[in-house]
Amino acid sequence: GMDAVGEGLAPERNDFSPASIYFVMWMFVGSFLTLNLFVGAIVDNFNKIKASSDGSATMTDAQKQWVATVKVMARTKVTRQVSPPEKGWRRPFFFLVNSQQFDLGITLVIIVNIGVMACDYWGIQNNPDDAALYNQAMDIFCYIYYTEALLKISAFGLRGYFADGWCRFDFFLVSTALVDQFATELLAAILPLPPMMLRVLRVFR
Repeated sequence: GMDAVGEGLAPERNDFSPASIYFVMWMFVGSFLTLNLFVGAIVDNFNKIKASSDGSATMTDAQKQWVATVKVMARTKVTRQVSPPEKGWRRPFFFLVNSQQFDLGITLVIIVNIGVMACDYWGIQNNPDDAALYNQAMDIFCYIYYTEALLKISAFGLRGYFADGWCRFDFFLVSTALVDQFATELLAAILPLPPMMLRVLRVFR
């Protein structure tokens, strides 16, 4: 259209530049308006088909709200609330392990433990001083985790402790640390991996 000179004449490049307005307007109308109308029609038909398939097409607004409420309730998980123990000697442990300071302290210990684990390097066993310091630090962290597990078992009891999924996972990590610390040779004979690889599991805490 922009190259048209006249009727029966050969076209020339950009001979009638005002004709570009027509093509620009067509791009806007064709690309945006027509495309949006096409997509809108598809989405509208999809919503109608979905409404007819799940039965909401014949529901009132109150019924739709009730169905939405039931769906939200079905997706909501009930949180199990642990009540304080009746035995007097367990109550201080219960409030201790449920305190924010205790959680922050354990979190800090885990962060420091990961930092110390990052200091391990290939051939550390060839440097007795570094190896001894590293192993002593790992032992200290293990004893802290053992103490945490014992405090939680004392606070919740065996049934309450193992009823919680995170406590079960934490007990698994503590068990692997216990085996790694005191039964390394036995573990090396059973597992195809080096026993020190189990220390990596502490990152999942």
